[in-house]
Amino acid sequence: MMKKWIIFAVMILLSGACLSNNVNAAAKQSKPKLSETKITLKVGTKKTIKVKKIGKNAKIKWSSNRPKIVTVSKKGVAFAKASGNAVIKATVKQKGKKIVLKCKINVPKPVKDSVNPLPVADVYKKNTLFDTYLSGGVSAIHYNINNTPYVVTDTKKITSILTYMSLLEVEQTTNPNVAGGFSMILSVPDRPMVTIGLLNDTFSIDGQYYKIKNSTLDITTVIQLFLGL
Repeated sequence: MMKKWIIFAVMILLSGACLSNNVNAAAKQSKPKLSETKITLKVGTKKTIKVKKIGKNAKIKWSSNRPKIVTVSKKGVAFAKASGNAVIKATVKQKGKKIVLKCKINVPKPVKDSVNPLPVADVYKKNTLFDTYLSGGVSAIHYNINNTPYVVTDTKKITSILTYMSLLEVEQTTNPNVAGGFSMILSVPDRPMVTIGLLNDTFSIDGQYYKIKNSTLDITTVIQLFLGL
């Protein structure tokens, strides 16, 4: 009789251990985690980070510890604005618990572009439209391709673009009413952003249009060469 009780007790203990292991395994398997925990992004590119193994009623809040380098949207889309390191966090709330998940993002410095189609200075008459921006320290040039935002922070490339445009001989004109073209936005510290629209032989600065008089170059193509497109 005693042996039967001992065997019965051992079976209960073993069953409890198995049940405990199964519960722990299930809990570990269902724990939320990120699709990426460490990535590298080039300046101007983006990546969607997803939270896996969450319930239907789970709430997720995204944040970045260095938004000047990497931003993150409400849907977990990380966008690299400038070179450096950042950490984005996904705070998951479900079943009364809060879990913080992290992804480290490295944004390396852009590789310098060897292409420099800057024309010979004495061929062009210098205009003064861009003097303020050349001396005022433009920190970035923003542009879009196929609805995807990009940004250039290389100071040499920014200076080359503005220098090129300052060497063009121009005359003020009216809106050419031509569709398409390419646009850039200059980011200047402590000042409103400046929009530059580019057409084949015309450009605009915040709505004022200028005709290029002394160049047969397609200005849009030249600027895109500077940007490395």
